[in-house]
Amino acid sequence: MTSAVLLGHDTLALETARAWTAAGHRLVAVATRHDALAEWAVGQGVPLVAPGPGLADRLSPLHFDWLLSVANLDLLPEAVLRLPARGAVNFHDAPLPERAGLNAPVWALLEGAAEHGITWHLIEAGVDTGPVLVRRRFAIAPDETALSLNTRCLEAALDSLPELFAQLAGTPRPVPQDPARRLRLHRAKDRPEGAAVLDPGLPAPDLAALVRALDHGPYPNPVAAPKIDLGDGLALVGRAETAPGGGEPGLVLGADARGFVMVCGTGALRLEGLVPLGPGAALPAPGTRLPRPDAATRAAREAALAATPPGEAHWRARLLDLRPAALPPLGGSRGAEPLRRPLGPGDAALALAALARALA
Repeated sequence: MTSAVLLGHDTLALETARAWTAAGHRLVAVATRHDALAEWAVGQGVPLVAPGPGLADRLSPLHFDWLLSVANLDLLPEAVLRLPARGAVNFHDAPLPERAGLNAPVWALLEGAAEHGITWHLIEAGVDTGPVLVRRRFAIAPDETALSLNTRCLEAALDSLPELFAQLAGTPRPVPQDPARRLRLHRAKDRPEGAAVLDPGLPAPDLAALVRALDHGPYPNPVAAPKIDLGDGLALVGRAETAPGGGEPGLVLGADARGFVMVCGTGALRLEGLVPLGPGAALPAPGTRLPRPDAATRAAREAALAATPPGEAHWRARLLDLRPAALPPLGGSRGAEPLRRPLGPGDAALALAALARALA
């Protein structure tokens, strides 16, 4: 029976754990921040180990053949990699050696790649540099989004598990990567040019592709949200598709309740799912001409976006944990209880009065 410790923080890590045990192998421990995986491990009697700093000390009393790093963005120190008897394996959501690093599906779409894939590889020094054990490749569809491409990576990963497990239980067949074939190393700080604000002077198909590449559906967007400059403020763009039309780039040809059509450098673009950012931003009327960003504006936006990565995880967690204030005049109590009933007529004034009284 082959044994492993699993380190991962997403659905793929959970499905890998299930498949590993279903194949007759043993999980010695699981290190995760993923609630569903932690719940599954407890239900299966698999010990939980806290990930993060000090992981080597927590794993050192254990004996296991393989360390499986699945949907894990933490860089593993050498002290951790020395612990498994046979080695450490990582899942990468892109073909190697071509695309290493983070958010590779998004960058494949942004750069117009014709194909994508997934890779299971041994972990060595460097980012995604170890010999390849299993790979899958597939063509990128014309209407691919970040959400759909990530879903296809998940499907390919699950499909490849039996082949991977057979190697780990028997004789691995690692194939060294050719460094000369590496095209990109995507870093956590990498962001699209111009902070993903659409430039009306570019071809409409390119702008539609940009919006699709940043469309993560209901999941957190780790790169940037596509935006359009309305002249008096920015608006998030939910969907974009090419449309007939011509004229000066930025000219708004038509608008309705769902969005508007804008002339681009080549062709026109229909934008929908628009969310103005700030009270001054209003959706444009037909005949309006939207601005193109100049070099100084692009540089300022890129600098502002570049400053956000270190705090993104912190603030995303805090914003997702927002709770309504439990004001006593509205049925709450002192402490952390939420409001006990929905707000009704007059409650806003009552809440303001209570807040003013509390701050007096």
